[in-house]
Amino acid sequence: MKTDGGVFERFERTDPAPAAHSESSARFLDRVAGAYWDQVRDLVESWAARLPHNARRDLVARLRSPHDRQSAAAFWELYLHETFLRAGFDIEIHPEVAGPRPPDFRVTRGDERYYVEATCIFGSDADTGATARRQTLYDIVESIHCPNFFLSIDVEEIGPTAPATQRLRRDLEAWLAGLDPDNTEIRLGRELDGDHLLWQSHGWRVWFRPLPVRAEARGAPDHRVLGVFGSGEAQWLDDASQLRRTIRAKGNAYGPLDAPLAVAVMIGTPFHDDQDTISALFGTWKIQYTIGEPGSARSIRERDGYWGSPDDWKHTHVSGVLIAHNVAPWRVAAEVPEMWLHPHATAVIDPLRIWRRASLRDGTITHDEPSISAGEFFGVGATWPSGEAFPRRN
Repeated sequence: MKTDGGVFERFERTDPAPAAHSESSARFLDRVAGAYWDQVRDLVESWAARLPHNARRDLVARLRSPHDRQSAAAFWELYLHETFLRAGFDIEIHPEVAGPRPPDFRVTRGDERYYVEATCIFGSDADTGATARRQTLYDIVESIHCPNFFLSIDVEEIGPTAPATQRLRRDLEAWLAGLDPDNTEIRLGRELDGDHLLWQSHGWRVWFRPLPVRAEARGAPDHRVLGVFGSGEAQWLDDASQLRRTIRAKGNAYGPLDAPLAVAVMIGTPFHDDQDTISALFGTWKIQYTIGEPGSARSIRERDGYWGSPDDWKHTHVSGVLIAHNVAPWRVAAEVPEMWLHPHATAVIDPLRIWRRASLRDGTITHDEPSISAGEFFGVGATWPSGEAFPRRN
């Protein structure tokens, strides 16, 4: 039975297993047993209880969503709400404004007052179905009998439908039964030499390679099977352009506001770095050269940054862009967001003491560290959650 207005079901949890590959984050967190995860659930429940009643129902429903992007976006909003509360701000959720739609928050502390819009970047939406089918493939592989090996997996092509469970299990187990863990050379990749299985079926093309379990640990029936994940299908990564589009869409969505705007972006992709943020805000690095003139190559910055350049600053109403990475309920003591400040903002926003600060000074981006740790700020300690997430079972 779910608690009144709570995020999680109320029942005795007995399943300590790690998340299945196709299991949603919300389902996993509601299901997994253990003191480590009790701490995480208690934190989420306590934060959600501090939401205004008229906003709690919608956000709790999104926290419980079976779609990871929805639940992650909801937690990002909850995280920001708790951050501003602990920093001493009064918070209005979806405040009335003159424009066509309101930002997520209006925050006020003494003479400070500004709007905050929360958004997330999760990478391409091109084929979330293909991602789900790949996760199903991983779960099938994890279910096979494989006491003497881990497996390396490299998905070269994803089929249009889920893989046939029985056939994949049968093919893998038959192949592994013919291997000797004491005489198996460890190799990775898609080369045809060495022990490997190239599994092809109905549009799927998947490479498997065996990784022997050390001798004293062999025979355990419940170890994780997948040990190494290959590069998969090649993708073109352009986090800078996606961030620039996201900030532009949010910065232009509300019409004239009576206070500055900060766009808070949670990055859910694995390879975003400061150079992507700099390119999005101040322009993309390019190499300029003159054909036929050796040595003429030089680095320049394109004039495609959302904030423009020193001789042509733009969008000065967006005073800051807050960047965080993979914020999740169990990472609140680990992640430190960074507020990037507009060099020529119409009104200045003072970053909170829990945030890093990035600012342009004399043509150089300078980063200042926060004055308080995230663990101390949220009252949980530096090594929170304490204990082991998945204790070894004897």
